[in-house]
Amino acid sequence: MLYRTSTASTSKVFNLTLLSLLSRLKDRIIGVFYLPRLRTVVPLLDYPGRLPRPFFYPIEEFELSNAIEMTCLKCGACCETRSGVFAFENELLEIEQYIGNRVNVEHCENIRLLTGESTRVCTIASGKCPFYDVDTRQCAIHRVKPIICRVFFCTLVGKKGSRVYVKVRGPQGAPLYVEWTSDIATLRKKVRSFSLRLAARSSF
Repeated sequence: MLYRTSTASTSKVFNLTLLSLLSRLKDRIIGVFYLPRLRTVVPLLDYPGRLPRPFFYPIEEFELSNAIEMTCLKCGACCETRSGVFAFENELLEIEQYIGNRVNVEHCENIRLLTGESTRVCTIASGKCPFYDVDTRQCAIHRVKPIICRVFFCTLVGKKGSRVYVKVRGPQGAPLYVEWTSDIATLRKKVRSFSLRLAARSSF
């Protein structure tokens, strides 16, 4: 059964509950997709059982025929500036086991989730992510990176088969994806430049 997640809510607890549930379903996430019918970007999962509403909704396979999968061009801008990366306590343990050391965190917060569970959420970095190598543009913990890094995608670029699409402003400001016909290196530079300018403006 294919599921999509709920769209982001104005409720912090709702969003954290959804992400906490997703953190235990990492191996079921097939990607982050733009769904034209809903005009939104959401993670999709392939899960054999039932997932709880209102956090997850079943979708039909035909919806994937029009969906565009969000793609990371590895320009590095999001990890290099205002990353905002955080992890749940179960994810911190996984990272620490992977690197064989404690993770330095900026601060932690105890959260009561809507499922009734309590968990700790820790901010690893508000600026540059400590696990990101600027020179190689690689993530040192890619295999065990937190759920926020897996589902919080740059929505500027997507793929559908072998075709690459770029987001532009459509009618009434709705997102619209058009095919990119130039080379990927040029696109990567444009995305990086745009993302860094955006980060610089939002820091004031």
